[in-house]
Amino acid sequence: MSTIDPVQLEIIRNALVAAAEEMSVTIWRTSRSTVVRDLLDFSTAVFDAEGRSTGQAARMPVHLNSMASGLRDILAKHIPLEE
Repeated sequence: MSTIDPVQLEIIRNALVAAAEEMSVTIWRTSRSTVVRDLLDFSTAVFDAEGRSTGQAARMPVHLNSMASGLRDILAKHIPLEE
């Protein structure tokens, strides 16, 4: 069993958060919805294959719990993981 390098782990975590932040900027810049554009009422996150959040942008964190549970349901129904 290998040990986890804390520096490498933090670099990977920051890259995943940066990807989610870039998604937020793209959604905000291209949105035609006033709710998204003016109120910033949206969330973005990066998830793993099992539906667990690995990085999220600092927008509306209240959305993220429902995003994770909804994604897990979709994955279980339409894209079951091979065992």
